[in-house]
Amino acid sequence: MPVLTYGIFKDLIIPGIAVLSGIIGAAITIYIYYRNSNLRRAEWLYSLFEKFYYQSSYADIRRLLDYGNEDSIQRLRGALRVILTNLLRRNLSTI
Repeated sequence: MPVLTYGIFKDLIIPGIAVLSGIIGAAITIYIYYRNSNLRRAEWLYSLFEKFYYQSSYADIRRLLDYGNEDSIQRLRGALRVILTNLLRRNLSTI
């Protein structure tokens, strides 16, 4: 029957406990990170929803998307494409 000596305790058991504690700590940290990142994404999505549906500044866009015909939506898409292209060109030219 092996005897638990100080050498065995010092060389095997304490490092084993340290490694196990590190693994458990890392697992808990990863879990908390993913839980918090999901929470942040949900808060961001709620903020977008709230801004789009509850603020009057986007009322015209909402009305167009909800009740507009296909032609007006295509014109909006084309205007947005031009604006974003110009913005991208301006930002890339400053690099």
